[in-house]
Amino acid sequence: MMYWITRPRHLLRLMIFGLLFALTPTALADTEIRAGLELGREWNGRANLVRINVAAPIWRTLFADQGLATRLHVEGSVGRYFADSGGSGIWEGGLRGYARTDLGHEGPFFAELGTGLIVIDKRRLDGNAWGSGLQFRSHAGLGFWLGETRTGAIIARISHSSNGSREKPNPGIDVASLMIEWRFL
Repeated sequence: MMYWITRPRHLLRLMIFGLLFALTPTALADTEIRAGLELGREWNGRANLVRINVAAPIWRTLFADQGLATRLHVEGSVGRYFADSGGSGIWEGGLRGYARTDLGHEGPFFAELGTGLIVIDKRRLDGNAWGSGLQFRSHAGLGFWLGETRTGAIIARISHSSNGSREKPNPGIDVASLMIEWRFL
């Protein structure tokens, strides 16, 4: 049984199930679930990224009256890096927390900052080895709300993933991406 759980592919599936299970009561309590499609490019030109994100708010600050309404979110994702060399890509699954802050009172712009963990199914991308199947990912983003009811959003993100120097090698991967997000509940 333990062998099954320690395989990255199975661990990824277990994380996704756990995320969906954890998000359901939180999202229903706040009546908002957002999903997004994120497309990105690795800065060193080794790979493209396709990622699906699902997020739910878990807390809202008291600064809404000052035009800086901040919501803490939990976000789960499943994605794939496609290597430019045509070699095998890497699947990833992640769980993160991030803060999203409106820039101005009821304005169309917002900023976000977050961090969390990802699990990858292989430790090599386009000839570069990653030292660990467990990686840390941080991101920063700027977004624009679509519509007066803020049903959708377009978000530009930059992110960095690495194993935090826990193991060698630790080349990390930096990605610039664009995401379109939509509220489902």
